[in-house]
Amino acid sequence: VSPWLAILAGVVCLWRGYRPSIYFLTAWGILGVSVLITTLNEVGVLPPSDLAQNAMALGTTVESLILSLALGARIRSLKREKETLAQSAQRFRDLSNTDSLTGLYNRRYFLDQLEGSLGKGRDAGWDVCLLMLDVDDFKSFNDGYGHDQGDLVLAGLSRVIEQCVRKSDIPCRWGGEEFAVILPSAGLQEAAQ
Repeated sequence: VSPWLAILAGVVCLWRGYRPSIYFLTAWGILGVSVLITTLNEVGVLPPSDLAQNAMALGTTVESLILSLALGARIRSLKREKETLAQSAQRFRDLSNTDSLTGLYNRRYFLDQLEGSLGKGRDAGWDVCLLMLDVDDFKSFNDGYGHDQGDLVLAGLSRVIEQCVRKSDIPCRWGGEEFAVILPSAGLQEAAQ
């Protein structure tokens, strides 16, 4: 009875759209046929033959192979799902750490990195400089030309900042028209440059 119940469960899963249940159905179907052949052989309906005598052994072997293939397919599927989730998590991390207008890091991420950079600099014995930038008269520019133009200025300035800093530096939009850059392992002269 159990192979037929398993087949019924597989049919229900396939009907609900779970495509890998085809492996399950095939494996249990083969086992079900081997049970039927063995039963018919035992009650004398089928004439004795090597196939009838070994139907259960052959059926369970094939069932095991097919279920092993199904398990391999499921493992590959889970690995793909894990990679997709990792990529999504990284994307959400990136989105939560960046300013949507400028693409620079946001203040929260910057403060976390500042604390880490100061600790590393203290431990390693190298300087850490902090560069603060503020756009003069930005409010009057916004009032005169509109916020859309002001946003273009901020986005353009952020690109200039990114082009002017080293890969190890951490630029951010501090807020409004204020920007900040952490310059790890930079002395005053290097920071001024």
